[in-house]
Amino acid sequence: GKKIVLVGDSLTEDGRYADTLASLLPSWTFLGLKTSPYGGTKNEGHSGKTALWFHTDPSSPFVNGGVLDIPNYITQIGDTPNIVYIMLGINDMINTTLLNMSVYIGLFFGHLDALIAAWEAAGATVYLGIEPPGNAREDAFWNDYGRIGGTITRWRWKQVHAYMVYQMMITYASRLIPCHLGIDLAGGYAVLSGVHPQASGYTQ
Repeated sequence: GKKIVLVGDSLTEDGRYADTLASLLPSWTFLGLKTSPYGGTKNEGHSGKTALWFHTDPSSPFVNGGVLDIPNYITQIGDTPNIVYIMLGINDMINTTLLNMSVYIGLFFGHLDALIAAWEAAGATVYLGIEPPGNAREDAFWNDYGRIGGTITRWRWKQVHAYMVYQMMITYASRLIPCHLGIDLAGGYAVLSGVHPQASGYTQ
């Protein structure tokens, strides 16, 4: 079987989509420094983080001595993956607007390119996941962001998400895995959670 590292934000750290994938691929080995609290699947999900963080932050598991160091990370996990699956974008793009999203997408892709190049230099094939588009309910976004003074609404995130997906299709078509297509945008989300699926959504 293959050996895979799942890289992502809170949707990956949650663990349930990793567990679902592991159940569908029983001969594969899942690697990472994090462990799903539900089914125990290894992953590299870090809540609230971005491609910038994974690429440059001293606390990133991929950074060593201030530089991107994938061989050091491979030493930490004790094995070399054949496949790295990166699903990022929500935290990279959610605070953008129609006026500045082209700037943010450039920054996001720049850091993503660096991660892809570093992993491929280490011998892995890199695929990219498309983040789910979020809850169908406007109230969910108000609950997560509006009540604390934020300006993120469902309609605005839908605009940014559509732009992000379009640009990813242009730039990374051969790498994309559209894992988001099966999620029920109402039933798959908790009533008051804007971008985080509930249990049924993670398994979809």
